[in-house]
Formats: sequence, C-alpha cells, structure tokens
Amino acid sequence: MKLSLLSAGMAAVLAFASSAKAADNSMAVLGIEATDGAPESVATAITEVLRQRAAGEKGLKVVPGKDLIEIKLIFSCPDEAPSCMADAGSTLGAAKMIFGSVKRAPGDTFVVTLKMLDVSRKQVVAWAGGPLRRSQTTQDALRGQLHEWFATLMGRSAMGIVKITGDVPGVSIALDGVPSGVLSAEPLLLRNVPAGRREILASKPGYPPQRKEITVSSGSTTDVNIEMAGGLAGGDEAPPPISTPVYGGDPLEEDPTRLTAGVTPDSDRTGLRAATWVTALGSLASFGLTVKLALDVHNINKDLDEYRRYPCQDQRLGRNCDKSGTGDPLRVLRDDEVTYAQALKEDGNRLETYEYIALGTGAALAVASGVLFYFSYLDDGQPSMAFGNGPDAPRLSLAPVVQPGGGGLLGLLTF
Repeated sequence: MKLSLLSAGMAAVLAFASSAKAADNSMAVLGIEATDGAPESVATAITEVLRQRAAGEKGLKVVPGKDLIEIKLIFSCPDEAPSCMADAGSTLGAAKMIFGSVKRAPGDTFVVTLKMLDVSRKQVVAWAGGPLRRSQTTQDALRGQLHEWFATLMGRSAMGIVKITGDVPGVSIALDGVPSGVLSAEPLLLRNVPAGRREILASKPGYPPQRKEITVSSGSTTDVNIEMAGGLAGGDEAPPPISTPVYGGDPLEEDPTRLTAGVTPDSDRTGLRAATWVTALGSLASFGLTVKLALDVHNINKDLDEYRRYPCQDQRLGRNCDKSGTGDPLRVLRDDEVTYAQALKEDGNRLETYEYIALGTGAALAVASGVLFYFSYLDDGQPSMAFGNGPDAPRLSLAPVVQPGGGGLLGLLTF
C-alpha cells in the first residue's frame, strides 16, 4: 500500500513538471541501474559523472532526472520499451534521455550499457558502453571513459591529435606502450588518439629514455616537446648511429664485428617467436568463441519470436500485436510464458556480453601477435640502414606503428 501511494505521488509530481513543453536542447540523465550483482556504488558513480559531463556540455539544458528503476516502476516499463520510456521523458520535460545499466561480468569486471532516447521520435538513437575493471569504477577514474561514451551518444568522436617535437632526430616514440613513429625535423602527428590520460615514451640508443604523461582532449591538438639531450650527463656525448662510420676506409674491413652489431641472435628470439604463435592461436580461439556465442544469441532470438508482443497500431485491437502492429491481435501470454521469455532474454544478454568480451580479447591478441611477429622475425636490431659509407650517406629507419585506427610500418629516409 505504501509503495502504491509513493508511486501515485511521484506520478503526480512528474505530471506537474511536464506542463512545460520540452526544449529541443533539454536532456535528462536517469540514474544507472545496477543489475546481476553489480554494486549500487558503481551505478551511483557512473550516474554522477554522466550528469556532471552533461551539465558541462555547452548549449545543453539538463533537466532533473530520476532513477531508472523509479521510472520503470512509475510508468510500468519493465522491458524499457522506447514508447514507454518516451512517455517518461515527456513527463520529465526532456527532448532526449540517457539511461542504462551496469552488471557484473566474469572476473573482476563490469559491463556498462548506455542508451540515448529521442523522446519525440520514441526511438533509441545511440548506444555506448563496454567493460570496466573494478579499478576504473571510482569517479576520478571514470571521467575519461565516460567522456568518450558521452561523445559517442552525442554523435561525436572522442578523439584528439598529439603533435610531438624534439631536439634529437631519430627518437622512437611509443604511445601507451605501442610504437607510433620516429621523430624527424618535422613534428610527428599522431591522429585519432582516444581522449584521456596517455603516456609517451621516447627512446634512442645513447640517451636515457624520457616518459611524459599527457591529457588528450576531444577534437583538439596536444603539443609535446621531447628533450633528449638534456638527459645526458655533463660531458657525455651520444654515440653515433651504428650506420655512421667512425674511422676511415671500409668500415667492415677495420671492424668486422660491425656487421652483426646490435643484431639479436636467433637463439635470443625463441621466447618472442613462441609468444607470437601463442598470441596468434589465442586470437583465433577468441574469434572462434565469438562466432559460437553469436550463433547462440541468434538462436535465442529465434526462440523468443513467438513470445514477442507489441502495441497495436489500431488501439481498438488491444496491445498484443506482432511487431508489424497490424493484423489480428495475439493472445496474451500466460505467466509461465512470461517467466520463460524473461529467462531467455537474460541468457541472451549474458551471452552477448561474453561475445563482446571474446571479440575484444581476440582483437587485442591479434595486435599483440603482429607486434611480436615484427620483433621476432623482421626486426634486425639496427636503428637504421645506410646507403653508403660516408657520414652524410642517406639512412632509412623503420618502425612498426599501431594506432586506434589501424597499423603498419613507418619508414623515415634521412639525407
């Protein structure tokens, strides 16, 4: 009885709040729902960061939002049907509404699902989300990830550009541990870098490695200057590149060991080569598991077809038509059928989560296998290859490049 009075009272308050027409730039962020054993504290942290991010968006009017559980209770939207949720959004006075859930996944991880609903069209127009480790669930740690997801919901790319300059040419640059290019006389531009905190590692033989932490902002360029010479001790000089002769005559005649200087023996690459094929096989296994899980989800969807019910286009027919909304109304499901269909939905959602995790794992292992393959089979350990014997001879430097948008081999020809 108390719950019914509370629901009726909240409905009255919301109905009063909806008396003004929603502005086109108004948005409500509902409290994220914790499901499948996820802690309420994680859902609360995600909600607060999302609302703060929406409040900071220029030109966006954020209207007070309720908890998703509360909205589903008041408006009887157990399955978050867009038409029903749109009625709730209209009552709140919002043109758009963000809602979603967080649930526990295998291991110490959680999976977040976010949706953007267009209230006037009664359609979900954007989705975002993905896995989170427990260490990423504090408000400070969530800001970078939710900034990216919010940009996705708003139809924008949460990417930036990093422009790197330096005082020493030939320095290898790694972004978050991934080789990304070599410094030259021109600035090194790294495009499509995900927004958030990133680490840059600059290295070159003869110089102490330099690490810098930067913050990349969406849609902007971050300038970074690498000073390698400042890291040398007083009076120290950087050794010349291996390809530059330091004596007269034929360098191979005066120093026969130079031919193999810096080259990693095959015996030292056994571990790298084993890791290459282990990660490659792991990637194939993950992709195979992804296909299997996708087929299982497809079969569950087929089993659910006979239990699906939609509002009829002609209200005189009732509220139990097929998805076309026309034709003879379908029979109302029995309680046991409703329970069975709900169990199938939960199984399908769980398998779909596993499918995304397997796909992400396969992609990560594929990238790791490619990098390991380069260093174990292609890299000869030389920083550059010279075309001639003189100190001014042209040199070609090669480095693998892996970025969010793809990968390849970067070549720098110095004259």
